[in-house]
Amino acid sequence: MTVQFFGLERGTIKSAGLTFNSKSIYMLRNDRAYFVINHNTTSLLDDGNILAVNDLTNQLANTNGNYCRLHGKYDSPFSLLENMGQHGYKFERDSRKIKVYTSIDGFTEIRGNLLQISSAFHYRFYDKSLTDEWLARAREIDPGCLIPSGAKRSPYADLVETP
Repeated sequence: MTVQFFGLERGTIKSAGLTFNSKSIYMLRNDRAYFVINHNTTSLLDDGNILAVNDLTNQLANTNGNYCRLHGKYDSPFSLLENMGQHGYKFERDSRKIKVYTSIDGFTEIRGNLLQISSAFHYRFYDKSLTDEWLARAREIDPGCLIPSGAKRSPYADLVETP
């Protein structure tokens, strides 16, 4: 599968006394456009934003547009789960209600932390079957971390915490 990226100018934004131009970066995958990141295009700003844009688009290109890491030690969300299984790690008690957010823009974000070591993570999935696979594996590793399979919930609600 080939993924392509394009930007749409969003105009001028004023913030904290500065004026800068903004562009939204999108990914074209399976003939559908998906939001990736907003990008400040004013050259006077530091290069941090362009590095973030490059990082996300490179990750998405390398995974055929399936997922990307927004934060965390492991590039792959499946590597995180593999490491958890190998070491017997569980999700942090506070994060046992792993945050799962399904955007109207067609992607799902999953974030949380580990109990035994500080390893916060935040991934964005653009492929529903991979999202479902990741959630099923997470449930196998730490059964208390997610609501039961098939339970109904709002796409904006956090998952329930188990004792």
